[in-house]
Amino acid sequence: MLATQGSPRFPGAAAPNPADDRHDDARSRGEKGSRALRELTRSNDLVWLSWLTSLLADAGIEAHLLDAHMSVLEGSIAAIPRRVMVADEDYDEAARLMAAGKEPVP
Repeated sequence: MLATQGSPRFPGAAAPNPADDRHDDARSRGEKGSRALRELTRSNDLVWLSWLTSLLADAGIEAHLLDAHMSVLEGSIAAIPRRVMVADEDYDEAARLMAAGKEPVP
């Protein structure tokens, strides 16, 4: 439930939630429990991105696809590549899986 204590400048506005500040502070300090993301790759190939996120999910690595909806703003011309982000601690394993997936099968 939102507190409607407000402030002198914005009466009736929701009061800030102190828990949000603690979460932001923990993330900025890189404390355990915060998940800093690192860019694994970027591409405009939607099929390859789908395959990669599926491969990572099968390995238990949570991947975040950023800029997926930018095509609406850019006019669907694929000028802005989509970025695949993974947690910093999962980056090495994700990069290894991605590289292994690019090798031809004998």
